[in-house]
Amino acid sequence: MGYRTVARPAEAEVIIKKSRFIGQVSPVASEEAAVAFVAEIKKKHREATHNCHAWIV
Repeated sequence: MGYRTVARPAEAEVIIKKSRFIGQVSPVASEEAAVAFVAEIKKKHREATHNCHAWIV
């Protein structure tokens, strides 16, 4: 039985009531890769007041 997963990195942005929400997704093969991806996004969006993240390996 197969399952769906992320094929490639992607980004989406939406603005609601003058607030900017940015979603990022990327396939990862290890916890280390996930941690590195989160660090990269935090660096890219230093001005963000909330950085929510999750991963499944």
